[in-house]
Amino acid sequence: MTNGERVALLYYKHKDWLAAVAFNFTKNKERAEDLLQDVYLHLLEMKDLEKIIYSERDLNLFYVYKLIRSKFINSTNKKKRLSTTNLNEDIQEFSANEEYNYDKDESTEKLLEIVDKALREELHWFDSRLFETYLYDEHSIQSLHEATRISRNTIWVSLNKTKNYIKQKAKDNGLYN
Repeated sequence: MTNGERVALLYYKHKDWLAAVAFNFTKNKERAEDLLQDVYLHLLEMKDLEKIIYSERDLNLFYVYKLIRSKFINSTNKKKRLSTTNLNEDIQEFSANEEYNYDKDESTEKLLEIVDKALREELHWFDSRLFETYLYDEHSIQSLHEATRISRNTIWVSLNKTKNYIKQKAKDNGLYN
């Protein structure tokens, strides 16, 4: 059988189950359909589907489930994040006798560089992506668990490890007490 025939067989036999799995991850019908299309394309592009055959003709559904989950997590991580700033909160008014504190500004810039370097170069990709998703997408541990199906304990341990690592780096550079 060709890859196309195997994917077609998978679709006809398990389309309802596959749609339900994708919907459980995305919580949106259109996104679930897009996610499934990515999975089908991935399966079609694989060199040899023989290694994931479960029975005589069927593809391993557990492998397909893991593929759907992986594609969902990757698409979540690739979303472009736009940072928004509420100008009313960030505008500081200085009275005539107050001076701009260059040291504080410099230490803030240094701290931001440490955080950026830690997330981009020093931490494991999983911890880095999870922390960024938690921070920039304003997730709670529970909402991250629901979106990714990663256990709450794993999320907490990863976030805690990342926060402690960044704090230690800041301490090492004299920026955090």
